[in-house]
Amino acid sequence: VVDSSISERRGVEPPRIVCGVRVAHSITTVDTAMTSYARAWAAAAVAATLLVCVPWWSWRLATERAPMPRMRRAHVAQKCATAHQLKRKLRLHVHVEEEQGICDGLLEKWKEIESDAPSVEFTCTSFDGDATVSEDPAVAEEQVELAWKKHGKYAEEPGTLDLFLATKNAAGGDAANKVSAYLGARRRGWILLPQKGIQDAGMKTKTVDDTVQQTIPVLRELVAEFLPIESRKSEAGGDVEVLRLDPFGVVSLSFVLSVADPTDGVYAWDFEGAKTEFLDPLLKALAPLAEIGARGQRLQYAAPQVMQAMTKSGESGAWTISENDLSAFIDASLPSTGQARAAMHWILYIPSPRHCPLHITMSTGETAGEDAFLIPRWGGVIVVNPQNCTGTTTTRTIKVNAHKSERVDRILDTEKLYPAMGLVVAQMREMLGLAPLPKQSAGIWGSLEALACPQTGFADWEVDNMVQELVRKDMFAALRSLQSLENLFDSIPNVVIKRNIPAQAEEALALLEVALDSVQNNKYWEAASAARKARGLAVNAYFHPTILSLLYFPQEHKIAIYAPLFLPVFMVALTTAFRAFRHVSKKKKLQTTASEHDKQE
Repeated sequence: VVDSSISERRGVEPPRIVCGVRVAHSITTVDTAMTSYARAWAAAAVAATLLVCVPWWSWRLATERAPMPRMRRAHVAQKCATAHQLKRKLRLHVHVEEEQGICDGLLEKWKEIESDAPSVEFTCTSFDGDATVSEDPAVAEEQVELAWKKHGKYAEEPGTLDLFLATKNAAGGDAANKVSAYLGARRRGWILLPQKGIQDAGMKTKTVDDTVQQTIPVLRELVAEFLPIESRKSEAGGDVEVLRLDPFGVVSLSFVLSVADPTDGVYAWDFEGAKTEFLDPLLKALAPLAEIGARGQRLQYAAPQVMQAMTKSGESGAWTISENDLSAFIDASLPSTGQARAAMHWILYIPSPRHCPLHITMSTGETAGEDAFLIPRWGGVIVVNPQNCTGTTTTRTIKVNAHKSERVDRILDTEKLYPAMGLVVAQMREMLGLAPLPKQSAGIWGSLEALACPQTGFADWEVDNMVQELVRKDMFAALRSLQSLENLFDSIPNVVIKRNIPAQAEEALALLEVALDSVQNNKYWEAASAARKARGLAVNAYFHPTILSLLYFPQEHKIAIYAPLFLPVFMVALTTAFRAFRHVSKKKKLQTTASEHDKQE
């Protein structure tokens, strides 16, 4: 039995009373001091774990914000500000017998025009060959093409315009005393000067001066009116809504054959043949602008709302629909084609035999020149009146594909679709903001006429104009999208920035640098392709689906949510560790006092 005073001094639990007998704990029982140590270290470990792991866990839950290539974007933007415009090479070719002094005079006078056309590079060279050019534009274009091929000094390349200086064959009359200039369907043109002063060898200086004075107004008019993209104006004086090409460079042409009355018989059309003959050359010519595809479908029934707006003309017996009632036509026709991004739609409407032929009348009461109308930035509707409105039909079987045949009553073959396809090209030109061809500009100096291109409807130099403008727009649009993306990330600090977004921005900037190099080397097609892809990548990065700020809350929201969970646990562990260490410290102090007391005894 251990004395209670000794047990208290030694830090041992005093004896307990069991059944009236004082019983002391054995010296071999678990040391309570060691148990206090373990409890203290366990509590300290929990507190340290919380103190270290909670910040690490908070860091792991932080919003991912990959760095954007800001410095590179600023550098590319600075380069684009000074070198964003493709150059147009205007080359004037003068016959070697008449060249002496003319090119020097033209180059001197060109300095007066150069400030108005900083993107046009003018050169003057001589050529040896047949300088005879007919005054018939169709014949003259073939002669100029032949002379250019024989010239052989330059290869045909986008962005160039070769002009041949020639003399008119006829003399006398007002037309013979003025300059006549033409732009062909290719990248060639010719200037016909009057004969006055050409053959007089004794007036050489005057001949050179006259030639220079007659040629310069043509060049000035060419630069001002034909090389840049014109801003199309409507009759009311406002800008015509120009179709915006898809930023990803993909445009779809949708054609629908809409039959008003199914009782008229089953219609079929040779769309594939029309596409091969008319659309494929057009799409090939416009390939530098965008990747354009065409598809066709057929509807055997059109909504009857159109028929309610038709009226019968008493004079001719034809049916007409006023331009003021075309809204009913549009409402009935638009849903049939569906919706598509960056698409041009055309509806070929075949009226019923009861309302055939159908024409469109203007607000003045006069019949429109063409039975077609344009819907800005959407497409057009073309009325196709059958050649035999009330005639009998012949049922035949046609092969739709390798596994399907169909019985039809009327067929619109390629020849019958030719007028409609011509209207399609004219409406497409207007939607792209181009003036109709042929186009003529005249003055006291003479006239300058741009000839139409019968093969595609778009002259090569017009496509160069559009490419030049589109490259500039695509480059600046890509930079604006990247700048807006950076501003968005700065304004919303908790928005997520995945690594693929800066990667897309880097790829867009790399393509912009390729486009800039192509611009400096005047490579039109390479610059157009790179700038278009860069714009698409920049738009993709801006509209990336991972940019959802509502899914990533601010830091104070996280603290408000998780603090009630972790703070009580942390405080309990901290206070437990403090009490345990304080208890151990007290026990050590008691043990030290007891040992000193034993030594003194």
